[in-house]
Amino acid sequence: MVPPPTFHVKQWLSRTKSGGIAAATGVKAGGAMDAGHGRDTDMVDAVAAGAAGAKGHLAAALVGSPMSATDGTPAASPAAVPPLAPKTQFSVKGTAFCVENRYSFVKALGLGAYGVVCAVADSVTGKKVAVKKVSGVFDDLTDAKRIIREIRLLGQMNHENILAVLDMDEPADYTTFNDVYIVTELMDTDLNKLLRSKHPLLEAQCKYFGYQLLRALLYIHSVNIIHRDIKPANVLVNENCDVKLCDFGLARYIDPENASAMTEYVVTRWYRAPELLLADDDYTSAIDMWSFGCLLAESMTRKPLFPGKDVKHQVELTCRVTGKPTEEEIGAISNRQARDFLRKLPAFPRTDFAKLLPGVDAAGVDLIEKLLVFDPRRRLTAAAALAHPYLAEYRDEESERVANHTLDLNELEPPSEKKLGKEGIRALMWAEICRFHAHAPARQPPAATAALKAAAAIKK
Repeated sequence: MVPPPTFHVKQWLSRTKSGGIAAATGVKAGGAMDAGHGRDTDMVDAVAAGAAGAKGHLAAALVGSPMSATDGTPAASPAAVPPLAPKTQFSVKGTAFCVENRYSFVKALGLGAYGVVCAVADSVTGKKVAVKKVSGVFDDLTDAKRIIREIRLLGQMNHENILAVLDMDEPADYTTFNDVYIVTELMDTDLNKLLRSKHPLLEAQCKYFGYQLLRALLYIHSVNIIHRDIKPANVLVNENCDVKLCDFGLARYIDPENASAMTEYVVTRWYRAPELLLADDDYTSAIDMWSFGCLLAESMTRKPLFPGKDVKHQVELTCRVTGKPTEEEIGAISNRQARDFLRKLPAFPRTDFAKLLPGVDAAGVDLIEKLLVFDPRRRLTAAAALAHPYLAEYRDEESERVANHTLDLNELEPPSEKKLGKEGIRALMWAEICRFHAHAPARQPPAATAALKAAAAIKK
């Protein structure tokens, strides 16, 4: 698989005001609404942390940790437990950082609602990485639980097109720590910033970006994970055209043996599948494929396909392209009010996608047309999209991996934050940090051991 020409991201970044980007670390620098992307103000912002386990980093940490996976009881301490690594302190945009001294500050990357991000040099690996500080993480237990869930989920994934979480800094004091530091791979930019720039984007690059993202979707869907927030800002890009999917804060594992209803209020509105817009709580990985189709079309035309002003307008824009759904398709929607709304819509014909995507070759038009289908049962899967002729130039079937393991929902989903309380959430966060530090469990205080045992006893 030979990548297309590099597009020298750093050259155009140096001409922008920011000079760097928060999203390239899997962290948004915005608040509760993504400007210009129809992200509803009361929609939960996804936390930033990439996929753990890439290149075996987290796998090695998991193997090396003596923490019990069930009750949090630490293994017997060795005769001499290494002391906690010395800390270094620096300020990033007025926010104090205190992390292991292997990390030295390079530059600030972004400031967002969920944390401050900077680039640092890692003296152990000799590489630059990104560090995000989430301050007061236990002030909102729902957000803290979301971080725990995401780190657990990402710890089960190992794929070159998914951003890797490399470390979580061990706090100096378990009983008082209130901040979390998440270390990830460092990327140059995200697709959203690239599309909004004046930098030309070649068709070959669009294909290569799309192909790599589909590989990531094939992998996560094979293990019953739905990302639920596919959009350009969550696709990170390097100047050599490598792509990594990030921001799994809204992702969920769907237990095939015990499927349950999920919230429909996910995915930034402009990329939201029709079944989500219509409040259908029985959805599948097909929602990711719709979002991918919107993203790919936007990379081809440099403008969003469905820039809805609100949910109603979003549905209307969608139906103007897909055509008014048939009575059979309307009947498949579980929400009665949504069915009534659809029946009252004008009889929109399906749009000519060749006119919708001017300048795009016939194969590209065909792929988008097969992705943006109202009925999720007829939408292309990731596997089918990978086999589409539009991507044949870059396809390498041997690189298209599915997960070779299964997941257990009980191991991924923490108990209710209401049942856990602050100390229970703190203990679970500590347990995730310990997975990156082999000797941390031996330094575990009795309070953490007791809280982990109590958390393990809570029924979900």
